[in-house]
Amino acid sequence: MYKLLLIIRYLRRRIAPMFAALAVMLCTWMVIIVISVMGGFLETMTNAIHKLEADVTIDSGLGGFPYYQELLDDLHKLDEVDAAAAVVKSWGLLKIEPDYVKPVQVHGIRGSRYNEVIDFQSTLYWKAKRRQGASAGVDLTEAAMAFKPPEAWGDRPGIVLGIEISPT
Repeated sequence: MYKLLLIIRYLRRRIAPMFAALAVMLCTWMVIIVISVMGGFLETMTNAIHKLEADVTIDSGLGGFPYYQELLDDLHKLDEVDAAAAVVKSWGLLKIEPDYVKPVQVHGIRGSRYNEVIDFQSTLYWKAKRRQGASAGVDLTEAAMAFKPPEAWGDRPGIVLGIEISPT
């Protein structure tokens, strides 16, 4: 009891030790909060990246990749490889309206193969306006995976636009 009385009397007379104890408590609290938030943030970012990028990428730069099909066949034979797909990447300009020109990155893929590597099908997003334009019984997701536009949209080449590019 005497020790407690001395501690309280000491802390009442000197405010600096009180601030020091408060600072230690605040820093400990901040570390606990940051670790818990960043732990969930890291997992969320990892899952989001796996939806858009593969675990391993083999890139040859602007020169192209000769005999890529043979490399894919060899990769599929390995037990360590679950799936592999070829992606052709390039840059271009997209002009939808006279005053709407955007630089875009174009990816040439095979929908079903690419879906084995990343979850491409779940990243497709259709706005309500686009769904209304499709005829009944047409599965827009399957059409996008095969790059075949629904019959209601005419006989145009198939393309999947990103949300940033699609104006409607």
